[in-house]
Amino acid sequence: MSIYGSKDIFGVLKGKGMVVTPHRFRMLSYLMEEQGSDDDGDDNWYRASRIYSALLEEGYFISLSSVYKNLCLFRSMGLIDPDGRDL
Repeated sequence: MSIYGSKDIFGVLKGKGMVVTPHRFRMLSYLMEEQGSDDDGDDNWYRASRIYSALLEEGYFISLSSVYKNLCLFRSMGLIDPDGRDL
């Protein structure tokens, strides 16, 4: 479970000047929930694939390419480091 609440995640996205969409919000909360797991060294494809699958299971309609694009956006905004680990 994440140490961040939903207000914190919303604030992080807004603070970076991002439009807070339900998909971005859930992706970032998923990354924060996953933080500190044993597989922090996953390559980007595997990580994107896991996020994509998790969001589909939760009922979100999103493409795998959108997951990749948002991961790249999160990285460029400093929300995850270049190695894919959460900051």
